[in-house]
Amino acid sequence: MKETPNSWIIQIDPYDRGQNRREKEKRSRGVSVFNVRLCPTCSRVHEAYYTGAIHITNYYDSFPKYKLKSLTCIQCDE
Repeated sequence: MKETPNSWIIQIDPYDRGQNRREKEKRSRGVSVFNVRLCPTCSRVHEAYYTGAIHITNYYDSFPKYKLKSLTCIQCDE
């Protein structure tokens, strides 16, 4: 790195270790998991996720159903 007269630091080495680490952190933050599914049996929209060892399922009444992937909910699966 090079220090300029205004005390700004300009990166001149593209293989700087700090820059590569920041790029990896940016890429990992952008990934999100969309777990909302439509049950083909009861036609309700649900979201299932785990919190530690507890399995939680939320049901949504006014959620758009357009182009949602289908997955049978726990109540219809039993």
